[in-house]
Amino acid sequence: MSAPSSDPASALSSTEERLGAALEASRAGTWRWDIAADRVTWDAALCRLYGVSPEQAPRTAAQFLELLHPDDRARTLSVVTDCVRDGTEIEYEFRIGAGADVRWIYDRSRGVRDAAGRPLYMTGACLDVTARKATEDRLREAVADRDLLLRELGHRVANSLQLVMAILGLEGRAVADPVARGHLERAMDRVGAVARLHSHLYRREHNGRLRLDDFLRQQIGEFRGALTDPARLALDVELEPVELDIDRGLRIGLVLNEILTNAAKHAFPGGRAGLLRVVLQKGPGAVRLTVSDDGVGLPTQPVSPGTGSTIIERLCRQLGATLRIESAGGTTYDLQLPA
Repeated sequence: MSAPSSDPASALSSTEERLGAALEASRAGTWRWDIAADRVTWDAALCRLYGVSPEQAPRTAAQFLELLHPDDRARTLSVVTDCVRDGTEIEYEFRIGAGADVRWIYDRSRGVRDAAGRPLYMTGACLDVTARKATEDRLREAVADRDLLLRELGHRVANSLQLVMAILGLEGRAVADPVARGHLERAMDRVGAVARLHSHLYRREHNGRLRLDDFLRQQIGEFRGALTDPARLALDVELEPVELDIDRGLRIGLVLNEILTNAAKHAFPGGRAGLLRVVLQKGPGAVRLTVSDDGVGLPTQPVSPGTGSTIIERLCRQLGATLRIESAGGTTYDLQLPA
């Protein structure tokens, strides 16, 4: 290997060759705009990128703008004007060509000023990002198709659950045993809760996530509306903003439905008035849901867990949540799960 040349001209030529090779490999082209003279200069790589010969390359800013898609000219001019005024570095994208020949160009530019702060020139580098833009468009279409499919699936699930409720209702009317009829009615309530949750989740854009506080607030409103004597029970609701994935949100909604329904049925016997309190908090790495009432509390004697208690425990296990139940001056369910 020969020693590096000490000739400045030879060294400059070698540097230019290496720079040209690097630009060729990156498929980037460079340009310069001398602002006072309004003189635009393109290198050969940029001419190839735009599909023009060096003789056809623009010589002024106005000629450059003529190459852009008509819908992008005003926005690009505004971006360049801001760069000249502020002397900042900018990144922007625009289209060139028309019809089926439209291509997307990415440009990174910066403005240079003299010692007095006056704009001297702009320089930048461009890449053809048409393939990337096409990929992004396909991804957006795929996401839109997925969301449409999910909404349709959710709609069909909700309809199917409504059918199940109707069948249970018919069976309930044919049952003479009041205990058995009560079990069927409670099953209808649970199926109805799942149907309402699905309806809420899949009738809006969610991208796999939901605002748990909004979700629970709507559910509490539906619970209040279903009470036969809403004035008898006061509701105190404090919900901090929390975002969760849909699967866990659905399970938390079912837990809340079971707790509220159990409280309405058992915490206030004899038609007595009472208070239900729902608090949602988000701490470091954890979400906490607390539901409490000032009713009669849990039975003092051990009893076999009912269906509602079993559902709550199983949902908490699926959530990976810890559940603490206290019964002093009422009943409190304290559920904590990872955020």
